[in-house]
Amino acid sequence: MAIQQQSFVRGALSLKEFLDWSRLGRTKALEEIASGRLSAIKVGRRLLIPMASAEMWLSSQPRVVQGSENSLS
Repeated sequence: MAIQQQSFVRGALSLKEFLDWSRLGRTKALEEIASGRLSAIKVGRRLLIPMASAEMWLSSQPRVVQGSENSLS
């Protein structure tokens, strides 16, 4: 009998899952948490980032506008 994979919406990401999702490095992610721009919850030894917080953090990042001085230089 084959094992079925169930998809479900995650309420929170581990730090490693957040790093994979956001493509940030560990140091930058911890800086974002320390500054208060990204909220995290400590559960025992684990650091969890609520998915809603991760999505709000991402939407608050500056947009790259082609042709502007702040574009990828």
